[in-house]
Amino acid sequence: LLRGVEVCRLRSREILKVVPTQVRRLVRVAAAGSEQSEAIVFNRESQSWNIEKAGAGAGVDAKGVDRVLKALSALTALRIEKLKVAADELDDYGLDRPFLKLAVDQETEGAFRRNLLLGSRTRDGYFATVGASDAVFVLSEKVVRELAAPLIEK
Repeated sequence: LLRGVEVCRLRSREILKVVPTQVRRLVRVAAAGSEQSEAIVFNRESQSWNIEKAGAGAGVDAKGVDRVLKALSALTALRIEKLKVAADELDDYGLDRPFLKLAVDQETEGAFRRNLLLGSRTRDGYFATVGASDAVFVLSEKVVRELAAPLIEK
């Protein structure tokens, strides 16, 4: 039988792979319990990102959107912290009240929303999980900075 650590080594560290040109909507919610969110939608006709709600900000932060999409294009963890995490264990990683939640909607057939949750800081990064996944990963500080880039200019 393999122990938990050995099983973690057998699983890919790739958390999410997103084709940037297929993303049609991004929603960023910062701080646990915060109702403040940034939502942008890609308009295929004009080939531009638009703020979903009028009055939400000055405009789309193109550099921030590029940073987020680049980070999502091949999101790979530093390591897998734990493969099977029960719902009542999420608070051990700060994932019960994530400091950042990033929802990604894609245009591909059969695609569904992916919610990336970022939790507590750890010795070499931040704990993270993807929506319905029961695995907890660790993302580097650099990747977390990219994912936390603003989508909307204030």
